[in-house]
Amino acid sequence: MDFEELIESELAKLDLAIEEGTVRTVDSRGNTARKKDRKTRKRRAVRTTGMSASALRKRAKKAAKTRARDVSGQRKAVKRRKKAMRIRKQRGL
Repeated sequence: MDFEELIESELAKLDLAIEEGTVRTVDSRGNTARKKDRKTRKRRAVRTTGMSASALRKRAKKAAKTRARDVSGQRKAVKRRKKAMRIRKQRGL
């Protein structure tokens, strides 16, 4: 295996890795968008605050309670999610 073949094989692997990292999403209005998959987004994420881990957990717990109280918002979210999934199924995604 000479140098050029090695370069070609490495580029092919890189191409495949880049392709794996994108997914197509559909919102409830039917708009389609391409974005990185969850695994890739998590890997590239950085902490945005200097808060301690315990403070972040406390904030997350409070946010979860607030979301649980918003029943009508949850109903709307479920309705939109079902609509988006229906559109995805129609488009074969």
